[in-house]
Amino acid sequence: MTVQYPVLFEGKVLRGLGLGSSKAVPTVNIDPDSNVALISQLGSGVFAGFLWIGETSSKNDYQRQGFLSVFHIGIAVGHDELTLEVNIIDDSYSGEDCHNKYAFLLCVGKIRDQLKFENSDEGFALLRQQIKSDVSTAHKMLEDNISFGSTLLSSVSDLTT
Repeated sequence: MTVQYPVLFEGKVLRGLGLGSSKAVPTVNIDPDSNVALISQLGSGVFAGFLWIGETSSKNDYQRQGFLSVFHIGIAVGHDELTLEVNIIDDSYSGEDCHNKYAFLLCVGKIRDQLKFENSDEGFALLRQQIKSDVSTAHKMLEDNISFGSTLLSSVSDLTT
């Protein structure tokens, strides 16, 4: 099945294991159970998109600004279950605590398939190196399609007013 982008995820932000913050990069963890059908459609891997955070699931409650993001769907290092982990790569993000808030994630494309990394210092070093490459690729994807991204951002912003 061919995926038609953009794809929209929504869900509560969950507290993760803290491995991203302590060993790799901080992430916003969205409840994967709210997105089972979409996750099944996309499969595992790393993707690029925009993230909005709100206090509730009401689209009227979202921040007006969407943050450039790279996110992973799959079994993350140190986890036994499927995760949906978002790395906000936007310089304008203040790093506020998002736990127990609600996220709205617009996926614009796939960067790569999932890779396996060991739960070790060496594994996390390799993961950090791969994340840098993924972030670079995401910036290029989003910049190469800036008019497409701007249109998506505008459309989603219209929904959140």
